[in-house]
Amino acid sequence: MRPACSIRVFVRNKSRYNPETTERNFLYVDVNDFAGTTIGEVKENVKRQSGGAARIDELFLNNQSLADDRSVAHYNLEDGCILETTSNPLWVSCLYIKASEIKQEMEGNPNDANIQKWTQKSLPKKYVLIGVLLNSKNEYGKQPPHFPTLDDFAVYLEGLKKKAATMHPEYTQKDMRAFEREYRQEFVGRYDDPIAAFIDHHAVRLGLALPDEIEQRPLVRQVIRDRNIEHRGNNVTTKQRGGGRKKQGKYCDDCEEALAEVYCGECQGGLAMCHSCSNVLHAGASRRRHNLQDIDQAPSSASKPYVPRAFLAPFSIVLAMFSALSRDSILSLTEEAIKKRAQPLTDTDLQDKQAGKYVGGFDCMENVLMNKGLVKKEAARVPTYALSASGQVLGQKLYTFYNQFYTFMESCRLPKIQNTDSGSFRTGVINNRKLCLIIDENERDKQRLLRYAKEKNIDAQVRLLPAGDYIWVLTPPMIDTTVVYTGKDYGNEMVLPFVVERKSWEDFENTTNSTRFKRQINNMLGSGLTNCFYLMEGSTYGMKSNSTHHHQQYLKGLLEKLMTENGFYINYTSSWMKSAQWLLWFTGFLSDACKTGLYQDECVSYQEYMSRVGRQRGNTATNTAFTTASRYTHTWKALLFVDHII
Repeated sequence: MRPACSIRVFVRNKSRYNPETTERNFLYVDVNDFAGTTIGEVKENVKRQSGGAARIDELFLNNQSLADDRSVAHYNLEDGCILETTSNPLWVSCLYIKASEIKQEMEGNPNDANIQKWTQKSLPKKYVLIGVLLNSKNEYGKQPPHFPTLDDFAVYLEGLKKKAATMHPEYTQKDMRAFEREYRQEFVGRYDDPIAAFIDHHAVRLGLALPDEIEQRPLVRQVIRDRNIEHRGNNVTTKQRGGGRKKQGKYCDDCEEALAEVYCGECQGGLAMCHSCSNVLHAGASRRRHNLQDIDQAPSSASKPYVPRAFLAPFSIVLAMFSALSRDSILSLTEEAIKKRAQPLTDTDLQDKQAGKYVGGFDCMENVLMNKGLVKKEAARVPTYALSASGQVLGQKLYTFYNQFYTFMESCRLPKIQNTDSGSFRTGVINNRKLCLIIDENERDKQRLLRYAKEKNIDAQVRLLPAGDYIWVLTPPMIDTTVVYTGKDYGNEMVLPFVVERKSWEDFENTTNSTRFKRQINNMLGSGLTNCFYLMEGSTYGMKSNSTHHHQQYLKGLLEKLMTENGFYINYTSSWMKSAQWLLWFTGFLSDACKTGLYQDECVSYQEYMSRVGRQRGNTATNTAFTTASRYTHTWKALLFVDHII
C-alpha cells in the first residue's frame, strides 16, 4: 500500500477539443492537501501554469459542474482523473471536427462557387453552436446542462430561439450522429481517455497532426465515482450537532468523551481529565498524592501533539478515513460511510449514544477531531468529511501502530471468534428447520438489531417474551428454507436451552432497587431453559448516577452471586454494537452446534416455554427462588486470604 501523499489532477483546456490546436500536453495540478484545496484554487493554478492562456470558466466531473468553493476531497477526485472545461465534451469535439472539415473544403476549392456558398454559410453556424455549448460570449450565467443525446441538444436549441443556433436534420445532425456512433464503437472502452483519442484520430485524419505528435495519456485509468452530491448554493456553513448547542471547553485526554475538569501535570507529561478518569488513574498508591489542579489552571497544550487513545472512537475514525484514502483513494466520506468503516475498529458504538453516556461515539468528530484541525467538513446536502494534512500524518502513525499491534497478536496465536463482518457468516438449515433469533418487544434497540441481523442473513423477529430479552427457536419444518421465517407457530417451534437478559449498568442498578430484578431472575430460572446468560453492557464508570465505589461493588457482587449460586453465565460488553455482535456470533455458534445434534434433546416447545414461565409467576414458593444479597459485604485483606488458603 502506497502512502497517500498527493494526487495529480489533469484539466482539459477548451482549446484542446479543437483538432486544429497545437496544444498537445495536458495542464495538471498536484494536490497534497485534499481537504484544504478548493476547485477554485485548482482553476487558478492551471491558469497560472498556462500563463493566462487557459480558457477555464467551469470545471466538470462526470458531466456535472464542480463548485469553486468545494474541496478536492469533497468530490473524491482520483489520482490521474481528467476534469473537463465543458459540460458536453463529445458534442463540442464533434462540432470542432466538423468545422475543420468545412474549413478544409472551403480552402481546397476556392474557385467552386457552390462549395464556397454552402461552406461560408455552414461554418459560422458551427461556431455559433460551439459558442452556445461553451457560453463563450457569457450570454448566460453558466454553460448549458449536459445533453446525453443529440435529440436533447436539438430540443434545447429550439427553446433557445437564438439566430443561427440550429442543426439541420439532414446535414449537421446526420454528421453528428455518425461521429457519435464512431466514438461509441471505436473509442469508448478502448482508451483511458476516449475523448482525446477521438480528437487526435481526426486531427491525424485531417492532416492537422502527425501520429508521433500525439501526446502520451495518463497511465492511471480514469474511474469516476458518481456520488450524487447535492449542493445548496456555493455557501459552506457548519451546523453544530446537538440542536445547535456549541460545545465549549477541553475534552478529557483519556476517555475523549466527557469535558475535562481537572489537570494533572505529573501524569504522562500533563493530562486534562474528567473526574471519572482521574479517579481511576489516581487510584494507585504511586499516583494518589499527585497535585491535581482545576482545568482552568492547565497550561496551553499547543506544543503537545494530539494522539488519540487506541481503539476509542477518534482513533477508529482517523484510522478508517486514512485507510480509505491510502488503500481505496477515497478522499472524503459521508458520516454513514465513516461509521461503517470505523465501527469494527472500536468498542464504542458510533451509531448511537451508549447507555450512561451524554454524547454519542461519532460526536468526537466535531468535539475533538474537527476542533484539533485533523478533519475538515463540507456541509452539502449530504455532508462529507476529509482528513486535513495534519490528519493524514496522524493517520499514517495510527496505521503503522495498528499493523504492528495485529502482527504481534497474530504471532501470539490467540484464538478468534467467528467474524460476523465477513460475507461467509451464515446460519444454516437443521433438518429443514431454520434457527431464528427472537427479540423481546420491550428492547429499546430492537429495530436496529433486526436490521443488523438482516445484513448478516440471520432470521430474527420481535415478540413479547415472558422471560429474558433474547432466545433462539428452531422453526417448524419449512418447505422453502431460503425464505425468512416470519411465522409464529408456538406448538411446533422448538426453543433452544438458552436465554439472555441484556442490561446496562444503570438499568441493572434501577432493577435491583425494585422487585423486578428478583422477578426477572425467577422467570428465567423457571422457564425450562437451562443456560441463562446475563449480558452486561457498558461500564460502571459511565453511570450517570453518582454511585459510590461501595455501591458499584455491591452491584458486581450480585452478578457474582448469580454466577456462583444460580449458574448464570455473565458476559461483559462495552457497547450496544459489541452486544449485537456477540448475539449474532452466538447465533452462528448455536447453528453449528445444532447441525452436529447438540441441544436437540434439551429443547422445549415455545408453548411449553411460555407455560412454564406462567406457572413460575403464580408460584410464590419456588425451589429456584433468588434472594438478593445483603448490601453489606466483607473485604478480605490479601495476607489474611492467603493464610486461609494455606
